[in-house]
Order: sequence, then structure tokens, then C-alpha cells
Amino acid sequence: IFSRPWKIPQVGPCSLFNGMYPFSKDRSGHTLFYEPVPGFRIYPTQLKTLGKVQLDRNDGKEEKGFQ
Repeated sequence: IFSRPWKIPQVGPCSLFNGMYPFSKDRSGHTLFYEPVPGFRIYPTQLKTLGKVQLDRNDGKEEKGFQ
């Protein structure tokens, strides 16, 4: 699922996960992805699917933690 990079513009970081895991946002403010290393991008929808974290779009609070 992470075999190839996505062609999504990286606009700037946001402060999800208390700043520990910065996600990029598009111009309308929607969260795009977190890129820990170049070319390896993790999307909030993928994190939800994997059951790693529960993202609340209202406050971006971390509920279960990232492991």
C-alpha cells in the first residue's frame, strides 16, 4: 500500500498529534498526509483503517496513540 509515492502537493504542516506527527494540509485546510521520510506518506484514512489512531477532525486530539 506504500509501494509508490503519491502526487499530492505539500502545502505545509499542521499540528495534529500535538505536533509530534505533522500532517500536510491542502489549501482548503483538509489534512492530506504525514510524511516521516521522503516518499513515505501516511494518510489519516489509512491510519483509521489500520486502527492505529482515532482522528477527531474537530480538535485533532490523539486518542489511542501512534505505535
